[in-house]
Amino acid sequence: MDIKKYSNNFLILIFLTITLYFSIKNLVVFLDFHVKNSSYTYVTRWGSCGSEDGQFKSITVAVDSDCNVYSADHLNNRIQKFDSSGKFIKKWGSYGYGRGLFNDPRGIAVDREGSIYIADTGNNLIQKFAQNGNFITQWEERGFGNGQFLGPESVCVDREGYVYVSDGGGKIHLSSIHKFTSEGKFLCKWIVYYNRNKIYSHRLSDISVDGNGNIYVLYWNEVPFSIPYYGVSTCIYKFDRKGNFLKKWEPEHASGNNPTGMTLDRKGNLFICYLNKNFVYKYNPSGKLITELIPEDANQWRFNHPSDMAVDIKGNVYVADFSNYFIQKYSPVTDNKKFSGYSYICRFFK
Repeated sequence: MDIKKYSNNFLILIFLTITLYFSIKNLVVFLDFHVKNSSYTYVTRWGSCGSEDGQFKSITVAVDSDCNVYSADHLNNRIQKFDSSGKFIKKWGSYGYGRGLFNDPRGIAVDREGSIYIADTGNNLIQKFAQNGNFITQWEERGFGNGQFLGPESVCVDREGYVYVSDGGGKIHLSSIHKFTSEGKFLCKWIVYYNRNKIYSHRLSDISVDGNGNIYVLYWNEVPFSIPYYGVSTCIYKFDRKGNFLKKWEPEHASGNNPTGMTLDRKGNLFICYLNKNFVYKYNPSGKLITELIPEDANQWRFNHPSDMAVDIKGNVYVADFSNYFIQKYSPVTDNKKFSGYSYICRFFK
């Protein structure tokens, strides 16, 4: 028996096996990237820079149960309403103080009944409107106390109709979350700060609420009272509906970026947009990256300063593309039959 010959053949077999293994692993990485990024497909976009109907100078977005899209424009000081395809329906608001007037409206949310809530930052108040834009009520009181505002920036509404408002993002005082009834009655408040086992936020970017009434707070720059610059830290804080702290985590691939908008879908997945890096990521509830939304134009490598997002009941995602002055719509892809063998390969090689 030629021991040397069999030894050489054995080494060749080992080499081919290792080569095949890593080739399949690379294939899995390739398929994983394309399957993930094919989970959403570009549908349409609308808008341009200006003050005419359907135009924007700044954009934050929200959707109602009928998949209508609402935008708050803090530079035009108005609210616009569109259908899910981007067809303009109506607008209301102008600069000023009073019913239906705005001064830097930055936050917008819609409850299950279709009422629209606006965080009117410059006027330090919350305004509530019906679907047709008719004024319903408002609440305001300037200060640091319970139910008082010094620059409310974000607003969200849970399934029971309770309204949560973030106040003081980026200001010299501590950021806080206020909870109200749908008519503006103050219920409770908690501070968001960081000090050893406590929490501090120099720049609270956005808030959102899941189906169980838990509140998610998005912030960047954990260093107290430092000069903020893009991307010191990005964290998600989770509280229960009474303001009790539940957990804190940093989403994958978030370090070094400037998060500006966050929303949740019906399954509790988080969508976060990063303004200075032009990323829009989807995470599972634990902060693990699931997918990235890809712009429709291949020449436009990514978005151009995405600032906010909203997800409707069908899972469609609407991205406010700040520096392009339009809203982009993406729909989830449900047919992945061409990748049916992918999951079986991944079970062994991932």
